[in-house]
Amino acid sequence: MNLINNYFSIKDSLLKLHDRNYDQNINNTIDMIVDNFNEDQIKILARQGLKLTNIIRLYYIDNAGFRCYNEQTQLYGNLPICNNIERFMNKEYTTSVELFYS
Repeated sequence: MNLINNYFSIKDSLLKLHDRNYDQNINNTIDMIVDNFNEDQIKILARQGLKLTNIIRLYYIDNAGFRCYNEQTQLYGNLPICNNIERFMNKEYTTSVELFYS
């Protein structure tokens, strides 16, 4: 297993995302995830696509970061909230990688 992936915590990053208050539905989902799953379980869920709302999924790819996907792009287009979530989570990921190597 890669040491960087052990150093980075999706759970902590989700809690920081929660504090940003993007959306109440997303916050409720994050509360449920953080309260009921440990770090390893969250990583497995995120690799398969962590469902934040009915149409937003957050994917985690080892050594690459996060990708936010809008399941109904054909109806709604690219949602700005998805871009914000992806940017925030990738910033958290790259910051932890930089700390690991420093």
